[in-house]
Amino acid sequence: FGEEQAMAARLFTHGFDFFTPTTAVLYHKWSRQGRPDFKRDHARIHGPGVQTELREQSLRRLEVLFGQVGDAQTVPDLQRFALGIERTLSDFEHQLGVDFKRRLVLPPARDAGLDQDAFLSTSSQNAASGALALVARLHSPAPAH
Repeated sequence: FGEEQAMAARLFTHGFDFFTPTTAVLYHKWSRQGRPDFKRDHARIHGPGVQTELREQSLRRLEVLFGQVGDAQTVPDLQRFALGIERTLSDFEHQLGVDFKRRLVLPPARDAGLDQDAFLSTSSQNAASGALALVARLHSPAPAH
């Protein structure tokens, strides 16, 4: 995995901004049931083992792109997937609250600036009441100032 982070970093460094709607406007169907599966189709067309080789190339490209290892000269076609020059990768990391090189999510990003009570409890006895409280909080009107 990593294509989302790579695409976001490339777009951000090319000058694109990101916005998060306050309500869901679309979704991604995660289930592959009833539709083609890329990995199976790829193996069927190109033969077994090719998927593993492509995955390794992709991971190496991501590690170099995010400054974790290696040299850009060692990754073929990296320029095709390069970062932009409008903003830096460091700007992107700061915006997200991450450190790609050290593979860290920094404290402010861990909870998105929300209080701990905004998250569901992991204990089974509190999970149901936590979910109900969260749903109620999300659907109640904002307090008037």
